[in-house]
Amino acid sequence: MITPEIYNALQQWAINVVTLAKANLQDAGRIATGTLYASIGYEITPDGDINFFYEDYGDYVESGRKPGSRMPPIAPIAAWAKVKGLPQFRDKKGRFLSNEQRGWILAKAIARDGFRPVRFFSDAFDLAIQEYPIEKIEQAIEKQIEDQFNNI
Repeated sequence: MITPEIYNALQQWAINVVTLAKANLQDAGRIATGTLYASIGYEITPDGDINFFYEDYGDYVESGRKPGSRMPPIAPIAAWAKVKGLPQFRDKKGRFLSNEQRGWILAKAIARDGFRPVRFFSDAFDLAIQEYPIEKIEQAIEKQIEDQFNNI
């Protein structure tokens, strides 16, 4: 069980990571529906472990896709294209393709060409480790150890 001081120090650091990750997404222009942005969060366990979480597809945003990889699911790509306001495609006769057909074309292009990663979370995590004054956490832990020895 961790003390309130340790919990507060860990919470401040976790909030910093989440804030930086959201800023990275925003700076990269990778917010369409806002679902990934809104899903970034954390929880601190009673043992002091910090678990960060976000939507599953955030892993693909984080790591990108290599060219020649499997085709991603069509429905989310079609929905994304609609939200982003991408223009409708036309067939050889000049007729507009459906949103699902546009999604299939985009998914096929992603499978063929891949896309660059946006390291929104790992960069935020690394920066938070470098910038956060770790002394706050160390002092809280030292205080907890001292209190435990004084109570023996």
